[in-house]
Parts: sequence; structure tokens; C-alpha cells
Amino acid sequence: MYVELLQVLKCPSCGGELRLGEIINKESDEIIKGSIGCVCGEQFQIVDGVLDFNAKEQEFANNWSENYKEMSYEELDNKITNGTPDNMKNLNNSAREYIVEDLNNNKPQVVLDIASGRGMLATYIAENIKYNPMLILSDLSFPVLKYDRLKMKKLNPSLKVNYVACDCTKLPFKDNSIDRCVSFYGIANMCDIALDGIKEANRVLTSNGVLLNSNIVIDTNTEIAKNLIKELEEYLKVSSLVKLSSVEGFNTLHEEGGFQKCNMVTIGDSIAEKCDFDAIPIEGEWFAIVIAQCIKIIE
Repeated sequence: MYVELLQVLKCPSCGGELRLGEIINKESDEIIKGSIGCVCGEQFQIVDGVLDFNAKEQEFANNWSENYKEMSYEELDNKITNGTPDNMKNLNNSAREYIVEDLNNNKPQVVLDIASGRGMLATYIAENIKYNPMLILSDLSFPVLKYDRLKMKKLNPSLKVNYVACDCTKLPFKDNSIDRCVSFYGIANMCDIALDGIKEANRVLTSNGVLLNSNIVIDTNTEIAKNLIKELEEYLKVSSLVKLSSVEGFNTLHEEGGFQKCNMVTIGDSIAEKCDFDAIPIEGEWFAIVIAQCIKIIE
């Protein structure tokens, strides 16, 4: 964690200012081990460079701590990469290119990656960013952020990246403090609480700040899609997959999240191939990758 992060942080309990506590270990100007605290009595630890707000991971999806008990970060990373069809890889790369091009063209100074997960977007940013923003990775999982930090250090050691383990539906950031929020499937994977993630993005963005929120959409009107979505909702005990899986529904979520100006950008489409890791998109069916490009307007 870098000291500059305190400028945009707030206490998740009382909303008050957070202050730097004891610093136990530093590498250059990055705090590796230490603490921050609030006058209300809350204390939060910085461990292995990650600021930990003690969030609990989702049990039904993306529980990285459990995955890392079975294999190393590198093994899981390679397994997922090798098991992803080429057409999906190509569209993923195009989506990441779109987001990084936006960053390089507009140069927002404070960039927040919401539900950053395995760092699929963050590592691409590290390799291709052409300026030096304050980059913040936020995710429920402390272990995945710890591993992301090590990878990012190898890719771009000069880039200042802050890692915050927190509940992305209750972000510990001040109102109107972030210039760009980005999410590479992270918010969409939050399922029934995705709307809360969108609302939080709107809250923390500055006036005219932008959310770039990527998602996979399908034709939800086919019989195979209807049946699969019903099965998945029953299995995961969620009710949001129909809305999340269509362009219209995804757009509506952002309107409900408080964004008055939103453009759905289609990155590309294809016919889904067999994938061992994701039920959506559906093998043999049409899918597209879209990015909701939403501007926060304060009247």
C-alpha cells in the first residue's frame, strides 16, 4: 500500500478519515506490513502489501482461497488459460485493449478495478499503460490480491498499485474520489449483488467520471438458454442471471444503479465453443462481449 491511498479511503464502519498507524516493513515507498486506523477504533492491517478490510468471500463463485488450497496461483492461471477457447481469448484481449486505450487516451489519475479477481485486466494494464495513474485493485479475496501483487511487480515494477481486500458492495472509498472505475467481468460475477456493485461505482466516481464494466451476453430467448439459466439460478440460489445475461438487462442494471448516461459497446461476438470453466456462454450458441460505458453526471 502507498500512503497516497489514504487520500481516497474512508472508514467502512463510520465513514471517517483513516490514518496511517504503525509501519513494520517497507519496500522503497510501498508499505508491506503495517496498519491503518480510524478515530472510531477500527484498525485494519496491511499484510504482504495488501490492505485487508476483512471481507468474506462469496461461497458460490470465485472463492479463490479454496481454489488455492488445491493448486498454486500459476497452476490455476495456466489451467484456466489453456482451457479457454481461442475465440473467447481473442474477444477478451479486444475488451482489455478497449479499456486500456481509454485509460491511455484520457489519463484518469485514480483508477479503481472493482472485483479484480485474478488480475486478468490489471496485468494487461501493467503491460500496456503509457502513464502513471494511482491504480487500485479491489477484491473480496486477500490471497488473490497477494498473488496479483507479485505478478504485477514482475510485469511493471515502476507502476504504483494499491491492493485492497474489501466488500465491493461497500467500498471503503470516499464519495466522488475515483476518476475511472473498471471491471473485467468482476461486477457481473457478483450476480444478485451486481446492482450494489454498480451503485458503489457510481457513488465513488467523480463528476463526469466513467465506469467501464465488461460482461458476456447471450440470446436469453432460446430454449437452451432459458433452461440453463433456470438450472443455474436454482443451483446458485440467485435470481439475476436473466437480466445479467442480456444486453437490455445489463443496460437496465446500470440505469437502476444511478447512471443517467450509458452506452453499451459491443466488443465482438462469436459462437461459443466448449469451455471447462464457464457455463455461459453456451457451447454452440451466439454470445458477445459488451462493455457498459457509463458517465456519472452530478446535477
